Amino acid sequence: MKKRFSKLALALSLAACAMTAMVVTASAQPTEEDFVISVEDGKATITSFNKDYIGEVDIPSTIKGYQVTKIADGAFKDCTNIASVSFPTAITSIPDEAFYRCSNIMNVTIPSTVKGIGDSAFLGCGRLGTIEIPDGVILIGAEAFRGCSLLSSIE
Repeated sequence: MKKRFSKLALALSLAACAMTAMVVTASAQPTEEDFVISVEDGKATITSFNKDYIGEVDIPSTIKGYQVTKIADGAFKDCTNIASVSFPTAITSIPDEAFYRCSNIMNVTIPSTVKGIGDSAFLGCGRLGTIEIPDGVILIGAEAFRGCSLLSSIE
């Protein structure tokens, strides 16, 4: 009887994990309210993001009428329910710890306008499987992909 209960408990645990994975990969897009920005000279910098958001993040090219040109260090840090992220073409760098410990990111789309990826930018993104780094990237910071245990290819 004890072994059957253990198998049942294991099966229920696996089912719960599968349901959690399905929730994390929801396809909703964030609203402007999910982003916190600062504005300087008419340009927006994303300073933080809603830690409770679940799903894919296509960072918009404008927020509240301002062109998004920068992401602050650690802006998406610990957003553990982000499944994927893509950037607008006005972004030229992915700063230090930008996606630090975003443990469920599986896909990242980096535009050709990006020239640098900061220190620990994707540290701890354990589900990140592949990433394509544009030819124009001239700097990849220390430990940018440390802890990306499923990272099988970098192009």
